[in-house]
Formats: sequence, C-alpha cells, structure tokens
Amino acid sequence: MISIIKELTALVAFLLIVLAVIVPVSGSTAEITAGAGSDATVTITKLPQLKYYIWEDTITFSGTNTGSGTTYLFITGPNLKTNGAQLQSIHPGQSPVVDSDVSTFLAAHVGPDNTWSYAWDTQNVMIDSGSYTVYAASTPRDLSHINSTKFDRITFIMAPPRGMNPANAGAAAGSDLSGNGTIAGKGFVTIVAAGSQSYFLGDEIGFFGQNTETYKTYLFLTGPNLPDNGAYIASIVPRDNPSKDNDLSTFKSVDVNGDRTWSWKWGTAGSKLDAGAYTVYAVSKPLTRGSLEQAAYGTVSVIIKRPLVSATDSPSTTPAATSPATPIATRSPGYGAMIALIGLGAVAFIVVRKHLTRI
Repeated sequence: MISIIKELTALVAFLLIVLAVIVPVSGSTAEITAGAGSDATVTITKLPQLKYYIWEDTITFSGTNTGSGTTYLFITGPNLKTNGAQLQSIHPGQSPVVDSDVSTFLAAHVGPDNTWSYAWDTQNVMIDSGSYTVYAASTPRDLSHINSTKFDRITFIMAPPRGMNPANAGAAAGSDLSGNGTIAGKGFVTIVAAGSQSYFLGDEIGFFGQNTETYKTYLFLTGPNLPDNGAYIASIVPRDNPSKDNDLSTFKSVDVNGDRTWSWKWGTAGSKLDAGAYTVYAVSKPLTRGSLEQAAYGTVSVIIKRPLVSATDSPSTTPAATSPATPIATRSPGYGAMIALIGLGAVAFIVVRKHLTRI
C-alpha cells in the first residue's frame, strides 16, 4: 500500500513539472505571433539613395518581419500629425493614423520567406519638401505606442520637383506674365497675372501660380485706401473687409491642383476700388502681410484704372440767342428753342429792312 502511494506521489510530481514547462512555452508562442516575442524582428532595408523628388520618384520600401503576417507602415514629417500620417493617402497631412485602427495604416503582406515590400508612388501626393521618416511595425501602433511592438524606421529627404523652383515659375507661360514667389519653410508659392498688369475697373483679371507648401492658396489685396495688412480681395468693398490672420472668411481660398498649380479669376465689376497700383498676395497659409514670415508667399502688382466714359456733344448756345428768359429756357428746352428762333427771326427782319431801305 505504501509503495502504491509513493508511486502516485511521484506521478503527480511529474505531471506538475510537465505543466510548468508547457504553459510558459505556450505563452511565448502567443507573444511571437503578436509580434512582441523576444525573437521577433521587423526591419527596413536601407534605401539606395537619401534624396528623392516629389511627384517624380517612386520609393520602394522593403524588409523582413518575423513578428506577424502583415507589416504596418506610416509616415512622419513636415506638417504631418505628430503620431503619424497615412502613407497611402494623396493628402497625408489630412490623413492621420489612429492607433490600433488597421484601416488607417498601409498594410504590406509578409511572404513565406518573412519579407515584405511596398512601392510608394509620389505622383500627385500633396506633401511639402523636407525630411521624412517611414515606420514599419508588426502591429498597427502609432508613434506614441510604437515601443509596444516590433518596428524599424528609415529617414530620407523629399525635394521639390526638378522643374519647379521660384526662379523659373511661370516663365514658360508667356512673356506678358509677371509675378514672383518667395521661399519660406519647406516649399514656395508663386503668383502671376495674365495680361499687361494694367486693367480697367470692371475687367476680369486672371491669376495663377504654383504652391509646393500647402494644398490651398490664400489671396488678399493691398493698395490705395485699403487696410495696411490686407483686404479681402473677393469683397465688393475691400476697404471695409480687412484680412485677419487665420480667419478663412477674410481670404480668397483657392485649391491647389495635383501638379501643384492653382488659378483664380478676379471679376472686378462692381468692386468699390480707387484707381491706382495694387498688390495681390498669394500665401500658403491664411496670414496677413504682418505675419508673412510664417508662410511661403508670392506677390504681383497690378494697376486698376477708371473705365473709359463716352462723352456726348452738348448743343452750344450762341450769345446772341441768350435772353433774360434763359433760366426759364433751361427748365423747358422746347420753350427755350422757340424763344431763340423768335430772336433770330427778329434779327433777320431788321437786317433785311435796313437793306431794303438803302435800295
């Protein structure tokens, strides 16, 4: 009996040892599947070059992932949300990633050999030039939570397109176009005016240019009897509608196209403007003249002239036809004409009579 009890005790002890070994191994396997195991890794392969051009280059990101079957990518950089933006979006600045929300991340499939890749075509992507970082993680975590998963990152530079810079912006559009742009921050904005830059009040004036800083261009106006910091150019009475920093209702907002160009036609008919020289500002942010150091902007000068007025000839009055009754004639043109005719008849009668008398 005693021997049977000893055998049972030994069996129980053996089972306990087996359970103690199996449970940790099972937990470790679950962690690796989730991408947080000590042996799991995520890598990004070094890029062949550091500098790429917006709207021209396609950048291929690739690497390995032994932590999960999907690699989740997001990007950080100039004017993007701090926690990351969607790499797959045309407007990353408007498309932040949301922690643990798979739909907001670029998901790259991991193959049987634990490799992944994604080709990022920058054609029509609305981003500023500058330094960017792409993150690759085994789970969909944003920058604030990236340390809770396996991840890797790589930094590179996005430059403006080779053919777009302030020196030649608008040069190909024609010799009758004039304007300029300035660089501020990472991009630039330019503006040109179609035509001779001299217009009559009532004309429609076309403005266009480029904006590599943001996806909206904000316009305002300065000139005779307008607020010093600028006025709302689209207003009928600009002098009574000053532009105000970050107040979108006081700027003309124009969308920037995928090729980074913008355009707008200003119909001046009905505008209450004095004749003179005006300056139109195109800015990357809704900021007035006093705050332009915070934005990229361009300016162009235009001259507004009073419209031509057609003059009609007014009938002249002969001094001999003037009589004390003139004030009455002014009030009644028909009666005045009759008096004038009577006066002329009397003069003619006197002349003829003198002539006959001499004969």
